[in-house]
Amino acid sequence: MIPETIAKIKQGLFSGFRSLPIALAVTTFIFAFMQTNVAFILLFVGLAIIVPISTTLTNLVLDFILSKTSLSPSMWQVPVSAACTIVGSPAPIFGVPTFWMSSIVFFFTYITLNGISLYNREADEAADKNKVLARKSQALIGIILSVIIGIACIIGRILLMGCETGVGVFAALITMIPLAIGWYNFGTECGITDIFGIANGLLPMSAKANAAYVCVNDI
Repeated sequence: MIPETIAKIKQGLFSGFRSLPIALAVTTFIFAFMQTNVAFILLFVGLAIIVPISTTLTNLVLDFILSKTSLSPSMWQVPVSAACTIVGSPAPIFGVPTFWMSSIVFFFTYITLNGISLYNREADEAADKNKVLARKSQALIGIILSVIIGIACIIGRILLMGCETGVGVFAALITMIPLAIGWYNFGTECGITDIFGIANGLLPMSAKANAAYVCVNDI
């Protein structure tokens, strides 16, 4: 009984890990539209549209190039199995990079950049030092967690699932990291820089100033 239970738990964890990109996209969608959070809307568009299109184009180009070389297909082709697909059905999938790896690299790069931006944001000279320290501390924690969890997911995918190749992982890193940086900078140009909600939770100095009022005669 206990071994069967452990096996089911293990299977459930593997299934959840396999569909992690979908879980991230759905969670981002909820935050984006249920709370009308513009920062999450931008991230959702990146995960749902930009990443799939970029991954498809990258695979078409690299697949054509690599097929003309003497490299063994096993070095860049992913096994056709249910375990290696996001939806869990055996079908041919892209491997340079996989949609799974592209989504994970893009997502964690994006939120890491958000933490770095918040940490480096210049504070008003009259700002409360404790609040500035709180912002930097929260941003630093976000950066550290993003990097650790992102690396752990990539290593887990490679070692536990056996669904990635060295060429595919390298392709994901050199394409999705610059893409995430560019997409985040695009959001920055539009004034969208705080996906953690850290800055939104700290009142600006103007909010603490005494509000002006006008005395009028009773009517």
